[in-house]
Amino acid sequence: MSKRKIFDIIIALLAILAMFVLGFLLPLFGTVLLLLLPLPIIILFVKYDIQTALFFILLSSTLLALGISPILFIIMIINIGLIAVVMGAAIKENFSAFKIFLTGFIASFISLMLILAISIYIFDVDIIAILTQNIEDMLAMSELNQLIDDSFLLEDVISETLNFIKSSFPAMFISLALVIAALNYYVATLFLVELKAKNNSFLLIEKFKLPRITLLLFILSIFTIEFIISKNILLIITFLLVIQGVGLLYWYFQNKINFSILIIILAIMTILPMMNPLLLLLGLLDVAFDFRSLANQD
Repeated sequence: MSKRKIFDIIIALLAILAMFVLGFLLPLFGTVLLLLLPLPIIILFVKYDIQTALFFILLSSTLLALGISPILFIIMIINIGLIAVVMGAAIKENFSAFKIFLTGFIASFISLMLILAISIYIFDVDIIAILTQNIEDMLAMSELNQLIDDSFLLEDVISETLNFIKSSFPAMFISLALVIAALNYYVATLFLVELKAKNNSFLLIEKFKLPRITLLLFILSIFTIEFIISKNILLIITFLLVIQGVGLLYWYFQNKINFSILIIILAIMTILPMMNPLLLLLGLLDVAFDFRSLANQD
């Protein structure tokens, strides 16, 4: 093993450790770091080979299990390792940008389902109890808890929230898998272009457009929200409309604002929950009127 490869493995190990620590310490931005954990492995895979990537996965999994928690060994292999190897292989084989993103999405969704199944059936984790505690903690930190004096009403709020999560978890997993695939695809591509390990080929977010039938599905899912399938469809469409809103803003400002500043602004807008309604509205209007096509016609 060359000195350069050993150096890169050490840097990747330090990056994984830093991302883990900062991921649990920082709000919002920490979550992004945790979702980007496959990134160092993807870069090692593309820069070297699958043997290096697999060696790194085993090494980092063992060190994290010994230093932090044994559960991280399984998470690193089944969740982070699977996503990294699949996306790294797709990039290494020069798949198209869409195929890289698609394989990343499929790997992310499968890994999330595997982690959920292992947590419930092997480690006997009470997911409902964890969700209940998280909801209670969020309510305790919000103003809503002060407005709800009736303990029975508070229990109803928690119960309704749990029911909604249980009935719509497929859509949540699909949306999360899309986010994981997109984050790792774009950031890995940027790094690999800088390292001259990959040609500059991006999925252009400013070209992302949903068909107009999306509006009909969105409205129908709202009026039939009592059905489980409608809840899941509504969540997925809402997520995609937010992405279209981001794409519309990027298209409009790409020649008016510095690229790095624009990316930071859009990332912050996407992460902040209070900005999502604005992005959703922009996405809905763009689906209805297709501003980009109108601008091209003018």
